[in-house]
Amino acid sequence: MNWVGGVTKIDAAQSLLGQGGIPNVGVITGGKINTIRMEHVWVEAYVDYTTSRGEINKIPNTWIPMDASYKQYIFTQGMVLARTQMC
Repeated sequence: MNWVGGVTKIDAAQSLLGQGGIPNVGVITGGKINTIRMEHVWVEAYVDYTTSRGEINKIPNTWIPMDASYKQYIFTQGMVLARTQMC
């Protein structure tokens, strides 16, 4: 759920993935969806590769394949850093 912006309901995450064109299936365990299985998606970008290797996209001329893979990390909330005075 953190991949799609930190939604709190799994059905919202599944809907957002579908709206983004990512094929997915809700896996039902114990009568409810608690896991989403996604298809692997490959993307291509049409970029100005010949002259700038895609750094500056003035006149696109080449399709570049990209692998848009996800890797799950344990999501943790950010730290609150209080400003302290040095003595």
